[in-house]
Amino acid sequence: KVDGRGLLLAGGNGVGTTGGQSVHARLFCGGVAHNSGTVPLDAEGDFRIEDVLSPMPPSPCASPILLIVSGIAPAGNWFAAGIPK
Repeated sequence: KVDGRGLLLAGGNGVGTTGGQSVHARLFCGGVAHNSGTVPLDAEGDFRIEDVLSPMPPSPCASPILLIVSGIAPAGNWFAAGIPK
């Protein structure tokens, strides 16, 4: 489960909007990527991902790194790192 808030464009003609963007989560375990499904940003730039990763990560996950990625999974570029709560 991943929650994010306030992902709005900071420049250009769409400043202060989502620009119609979608995001997904990418977990790296020992250098291998595991992606969630893609979700759209709401009007305030908030999102919630409640999904199963593909492929399923191993347990335990070696050296986990969680990234938030723009675009449709599995493509896209990461722009934020997840912080466990």
